[in-house]
Amino acid sequence: MKEQMQLTQRIDEIFESLKFAKMNKSRFETFIEQQTDPYIILLAYYILSKSNEAQAYPAILKVLQYAENPAGMTEVEEEALAETLAPISESDMLAKQIISISKAIKENFEGKVPNTKDNLLKITEIDDNTADLTVAKCFDKTKIYVDEKIQRVFNRIGIIKTNTPKETEVQLSRIIPAKYHSDINTKMQLLAKTFCAKEKPLCPFCPLNYYCDFSD
Repeated sequence: MKEQMQLTQRIDEIFESLKFAKMNKSRFETFIEQQTDPYIILLAYYILSKSNEAQAYPAILKVLQYAENPAGMTEVEEEALAETLAPISESDMLAKQIISISKAIKENFEGKVPNTKDNLLKITEIDDNTADLTVAKCFDKTKIYVDEKIQRVFNRIGIIKTNTPKETEVQLSRIIPAKYHSDINTKMQLLAKTFCAKEKPLCPFCPLNYYCDFSD
Protein backbone atom coordinates (compact mmCIF):
# COMPACT_ATOMS: atom_id res chain seq x y z
CA MET A 1 0.00 0.00 0.00
CA LYS A 2 2.80 2.40 0.92
CA GLU A 3 4.64 1.67 -2.34
CA GLN A 4 1.44 2.33 -4.29
CA MET A 5 0.96 5.66 -2.54
CA GLN A 6 4.55 6.63 -3.29
CA LEU A 7 4.11 5.70 -6.96
CA THR A 8 0.88 7.70 -7.19
CA GLN A 9 2.55 10.73 -5.60
CA ARG A 10 5.51 10.47 -7.95
CA ILE A 11 3.24 10.26 -10.99
CA ASP A 12 1.32 13.33 -9.81
CA GLU A 13 4.56 15.27 -9.32
CA ILE A 14 5.88 14.29 -12.75
CA PHE A 15 2.78 15.45 -14.59
CA GLU A 16 2.63 18.62 -12.49
CA SER A 17 6.18 19.38 -13.66
CA LEU A 18 5.05 19.03 -17.28
CA LYS A 19 2.67 21.96 -16.81
CA PHE A 20 5.64 24.32 -16.50
CA ALA A 21 7.91 22.71 -19.08
CA LYS A 22 8.98 25.05 -21.87
CA MET A 23 9.24 23.14 -25.14
CA ASN A 24 9.18 24.35 -28.71
CA LYS A 25 6.50 22.77 -30.86
CA SER A 26 7.11 22.12 -34.52
CA ARG A 27 4.76 23.71 -37.04
CA PHE A 28 3.32 20.25 -37.73
CA GLU A 29 2.56 19.67 -34.03
CA THR A 30 0.92 23.09 -33.76
CA PHE A 31 -1.15 22.32 -36.87
CA ILE A 32 -2.36 19.00 -35.44
CA GLU A 33 -3.18 20.60 -32.11
CA GLN A 34 -5.44 23.12 -33.84
CA GLN A 35 -7.38 20.60 -35.92
CA THR A 36 -10.74 19.05 -35.05
CA ASP A 37 -11.65 17.37 -38.35
CA PRO A 38 -10.72 13.64 -38.23
CA TYR A 39 -10.22 13.51 -42.01
CA ILE A 40 -7.65 16.31 -41.99
CA ILE A 41 -5.90 14.78 -38.98
CA LEU A 42 -5.83 11.34 -40.61
CA LEU A 43 -4.32 12.73 -43.81
CA ALA A 44 -1.73 14.73 -41.88
CA TYR A 45 -0.61 11.71 -39.89
CA TYR A 46 -0.58 9.56 -43.02
CA ILE A 47 1.63 12.03 -44.87
CA LEU A 48 3.87 12.16 -41.79
CA SER A 49 4.21 8.36 -41.90
CA LYS A 50 5.74 8.72 -45.37
CA SER A 51 7.98 11.69 -44.61
CA ASN A 52 8.98 13.84 -41.62
CA GLU A 53 7.48 16.82 -39.81
CA ALA A 54 9.41 19.39 -41.87
CA GLN A 55 8.00 17.88 -45.08
CA ALA A 56 4.56 16.91 -43.78
CA TYR A 57 3.55 20.37 -42.60
CA PRO A 58 3.74 22.21 -45.96
CA ALA A 59 2.50 19.09 -47.74
CA ILE A 60 -0.78 18.84 -45.82
CA LEU A 61 -1.43 22.55 -46.32
CA LYS A 62 -1.01 22.17 -50.08
CA VAL A 63 -3.12 19.00 -50.20
CA LEU A 64 -5.98 20.73 -48.41
CA GLN A 65 -6.04 23.40 -51.10
CA TYR A 66 -7.46 20.71 -53.40
CA ALA A 67 -10.06 19.32 -50.99
CA GLU A 68 -10.86 19.09 -47.29
CA ASN A 69 -13.17 16.07 -47.38
CA PRO A 70 -13.09 12.54 -48.79
CA ALA A 71 -15.63 13.17 -51.55
CA GLY A 72 -13.75 16.17 -52.83
CA MET A 73 -10.37 14.41 -52.71
CA THR A 74 -11.61 11.55 -54.89
CA GLU A 75 -12.19 14.11 -57.65
CA VAL A 76 -8.62 15.44 -57.54
CA GLU A 77 -6.31 14.47 -60.40
CA GLU A 78 -3.66 12.09 -59.14
CA GLU A 79 -0.92 13.69 -61.23
CA ALA A 80 -1.65 17.18 -59.87
CA LEU A 81 -1.65 15.90 -56.30
CA ALA A 82 1.65 14.12 -56.89
CA GLU A 83 3.25 17.36 -58.07
CA THR A 84 2.08 19.05 -54.87
CA LEU A 85 3.74 16.31 -52.83
CA ALA A 86 6.90 16.29 -54.97
CA PRO A 87 9.43 17.12 -52.22
CA ILE A 88 8.41 13.86 -50.54
CA SER A 89 9.95 10.64 -51.84
CA GLU A 90 7.65 8.59 -54.12
CA SER A 91 5.12 11.41 -54.23
CA ASP A 92 3.23 9.75 -57.08
CA MET A 93 2.56 6.70 -54.91
CA LEU A 94 1.60 8.88 -51.94
CA ALA A 95 -0.89 10.81 -54.07
CA LYS A 96 -2.43 7.55 -55.24
CA GLN A 97 -2.71 6.33 -51.67
CA ILE A 98 -4.34 9.55 -50.40
CA ILE A 99 -6.99 9.31 -53.11
CA SER A 100 -7.49 5.61 -52.38
CA ILE A 101 -7.94 6.30 -48.64
CA SER A 102 -10.44 9.02 -49.43
CA LYS A 103 -12.36 6.73 -51.76
CA ALA A 104 -12.52 4.00 -49.11
CA ILE A 105 -13.86 6.45 -46.51
CA LYS A 106 -16.43 7.79 -48.96
CA GLU A 107 -17.66 4.42 -50.18
CA ASN A 108 -17.27 2.17 -47.15
CA PHE A 109 -17.80 4.51 -44.19
CA GLU A 110 -20.37 7.01 -45.48
CA GLY A 111 -17.74 9.70 -45.87
CA LYS A 112 -16.73 9.67 -42.21
CA VAL A 113 -13.38 8.61 -40.81
CA PRO A 114 -13.84 5.37 -38.82
CA ASN A 115 -13.69 6.00 -35.08
CA THR A 116 -11.98 2.73 -34.10
CA LYS A 117 -8.58 1.29 -34.88
CA ASP A 118 -10.06 -1.94 -36.21
CA ASN A 119 -12.15 -0.11 -38.79
CA LEU A 120 -9.33 2.23 -39.74
CA LEU A 121 -7.14 -0.78 -40.46
CA LYS A 122 -9.76 -2.05 -42.90
CA ILE A 123 -8.48 0.74 -45.16
CA THR A 124 -5.58 -1.00 -46.87
CA GLU A 125 -3.13 1.90 -46.77
CA ILE A 126 -3.53 2.73 -43.07
CA ASP A 127 -0.93 1.24 -40.72
CA ASP A 128 -1.02 0.69 -36.95
CA ASN A 129 0.88 3.87 -36.17
CA THR A 130 -1.40 6.15 -38.20
CA ALA A 131 -4.50 4.44 -36.81
CA ASP A 132 -3.32 4.77 -33.20
CA LEU A 133 -2.49 8.46 -33.57
CA THR A 134 -5.79 9.25 -35.26
CA VAL A 135 -7.92 7.41 -32.71
CA ALA A 136 -6.03 8.95 -29.78
CA LYS A 137 -6.35 12.48 -31.18
CA CYS A 138 -9.90 12.33 -32.55
CA PHE A 139 -11.96 9.72 -30.77
CA ASP A 140 -10.48 8.33 -27.57
CA LYS A 141 -8.72 10.89 -25.40
CA THR A 142 -8.07 8.25 -22.75
CA LYS A 143 -6.12 5.98 -25.08
CA ILE A 144 -2.37 6.12 -24.56
CA TYR A 145 -0.25 6.11 -27.69
CA VAL A 146 3.20 4.66 -27.03
CA ASP A 147 6.20 4.74 -29.33
CA GLU A 148 9.89 4.18 -28.61
CA LYS A 149 10.32 7.73 -27.29
CA ILE A 150 7.55 7.39 -24.70
CA GLN A 151 8.85 3.96 -23.74
CA ARG A 152 12.32 5.44 -23.24
CA VAL A 153 11.12 8.32 -21.03
CA PHE A 154 9.03 6.20 -18.68
CA ASN A 155 11.78 3.62 -18.31
CA ARG A 156 14.37 6.30 -17.61
CA ILE A 157 12.26 8.00 -14.94
CA GLY A 158 11.76 4.62 -13.28
CA ILE A 159 7.98 4.35 -13.51
CA ILE A 160 8.16 1.07 -15.42
CA LYS A 161 10.68 -1.43 -16.75
CA THR A 162 9.60 -2.66 -20.17
CA ASN A 163 11.14 -3.83 -23.42
CA THR A 164 8.57 -2.91 -26.08
CA PRO A 165 6.12 -0.05 -26.77
CA LYS A 166 3.20 -2.49 -26.56
CA GLU A 167 4.27 -3.72 -23.14
CA THR A 168 4.73 -0.10 -22.07
CA GLU A 169 1.24 0.79 -23.29
CA VAL A 170 -0.31 -2.02 -21.25
CA GLN A 171 1.53 -1.08 -18.06
CA LEU A 172 0.95 2.66 -18.37
CA SER A 173 -2.76 2.11 -19.03
CA ARG A 174 -2.90 0.24 -15.74
CA ILE A 175 -0.91 2.59 -13.49
CA ILE A 176 -1.33 6.10 -14.97
CA PRO A 177 -4.65 7.79 -14.06
CA ALA A 178 -6.90 8.51 -17.05
CA LYS A 179 -6.70 12.25 -16.38
CA TYR A 180 -3.05 12.16 -17.50
CA HIS A 181 -3.44 10.03 -20.63
CA SER A 182 -3.88 12.94 -23.03
CA ASP A 183 -0.75 14.57 -21.54
CA ILE A 184 1.22 11.46 -22.45
CA ASN A 185 0.11 11.80 -26.06
CA THR A 186 0.91 15.52 -26.19
CA LYS A 187 3.19 17.02 -23.54
CA MET A 188 5.16 13.87 -22.74
CA GLN A 189 5.60 13.09 -26.42
CA LEU A 190 6.96 16.60 -26.99
CA LEU A 191 9.25 16.35 -23.97
CA ALA A 192 10.60 13.05 -25.27
CA LYS A 193 11.42 14.61 -28.64
CA THR A 194 12.93 17.74 -27.13
CA PHE A 195 15.09 16.36 -24.34
CA CYS A 196 15.14 12.56 -24.19
CA ALA A 197 17.11 11.44 -27.23
CA LYS A 198 18.38 7.88 -27.32
CA GLU A 199 21.95 9.14 -27.54
CA LYS A 200 23.15 12.25 -25.70
CA PRO A 201 19.86 13.29 -24.04
CA LEU A 202 19.68 16.86 -22.74
CA CYS A 203 19.33 15.76 -19.13
CA PRO A 204 20.47 19.02 -17.44
CA PHE A 205 17.72 20.95 -19.21
CA CYS A 206 14.93 18.40 -18.89
CA PRO A 207 12.10 19.37 -16.50
CA LEU A 208 11.92 15.75 -15.33
CA ASN A 209 15.62 15.56 -14.52
CA TYR A 210 14.90 15.43 -10.77
CA TYR A 211 12.84 12.24 -11.21
CA CYS A 212 15.11 10.54 -13.74
CA ASP A 213 17.27 7.56 -12.86
CA PHE A 214 19.13 7.83 -16.17
CA SER A 215 20.69 11.21 -15.36
CA ASP A 216 22.14 10.13 -12.02
